[in-house]
Amino acid sequence: MPGERAIALWTDLASHRRPGWWPVILGTEDDERRLAESVAYCASDPAAILATADTLDTEALLERWKRDNEPEDDEEWDVVGEWPDAPRPNSQFALPYNVLTKQPQLTIVAIVAVGDHAEVPAALGWGGWNSSPGPAEHVAMLRRWSERHGAQLVGLSSDVVEMKVSAPPSSRESAMTVAEEHYAYCSDIVTQGAGTISALGATLLNAPAWYFWWD
Repeated sequence: MPGERAIALWTDLASHRRPGWWPVILGTEDDERRLAESVAYCASDPAAILATADTLDTEALLERWKRDNEPEDDEEWDVVGEWPDAPRPNSQFALPYNVLTKQPQLTIVAIVAVGDHAEVPAALGWGGWNSSPGPAEHVAMLRRWSERHGAQLVGLSSDVVEMKVSAPPSSRESAMTVAEEHYAYCSDIVTQGAGTISALGATLLNAPAWYFWWD
């Protein structure tokens, strides 16, 4: 469907869904094709992925990812940075729009057979390539942020995850805490995006939309 209508359709479907499925914006037809290809390479079935997710400690995951993301001693880069003078909270979802032109593009909205939104990465075998966490780790983090911030999966393309957030951080301190978690989970959104954790935190303050991208 036209991209300018995708979020409205997702909202309507999510509001009226029945148990056993969840709506997800998949991006373009090319994204859908790449997603289908990735399922064939997933080593585990959805049930096994969910069973693994049940055993994961997200605090331990975040600590491990934070260690992995620590700059080298010889790097002259202040990853934390300074809080921007004019924060711009993120309020728009990216997948229905062309990344270069920012114009709406034909967008796939799918119905995925899952118990809830957090199970979608397991159903699609999504993750485990490049620096992206594995499917079970995505499930665990979606559950964590759903419980703490009312996050719901809106979109999942070949390299992007987007969430709608009903209880975003409402103070600078809490926004920085969440930004540190986001950086641990997906360092590319800082190193190839916001530039610093503080700049990322400013986009999360009272923001209804979360965005993650893995190169």
